[in-house]
Amino acid sequence: MNAAAEEGDRLAGASHPREVKHLIGHAEAEAAVLAAWSQGRLPHAFLIGGPQGIGKATLAYRIARFVLANPRAGKRQSAAPASLDVAPDHPVSRQVAALSHPDLLVLRRVASEEGKKLPSVIPVDEVRRTVPFFGSTAAHGG
Repeated sequence: MNAAAEEGDRLAGASHPREVKHLIGHAEAEAAVLAAWSQGRLPHAFLIGGPQGIGKATLAYRIARFVLANPRAGKRQSAAPASLDVAPDHPVSRQVAALSHPDLLVLRRVASEEGKKLPSVIPVDEVRRTVPFFGSTAAHGG
């Protein structure tokens, strides 16, 4: 697989969203996720939209790191955590950055051939990967 295909969700010259630890301008979205998580009512999915470059993928990876590092879904807490921050040296941070966490599945648009433009949709073969993933038990519990 070529570098362009592997980095399809990355802006040229910027760090990859899965490696960015801080995000500016999404405090309201983060607060909503934290409130839902602390109430034990985290939804099964989030729809994140907006113009290119505002941090959608970074927000998604921040949510993923937080949830995977705090696998207490469904349990109420008295107070919500202050942020979605997960330490860069935390095992989950390293696994997400390497796309090696067994409980994380990332679907991305991938160019079919070198030098080709990224498609505007995720191919059906890529989406079909979700069936066995969602049909299995979480590797790390939670």
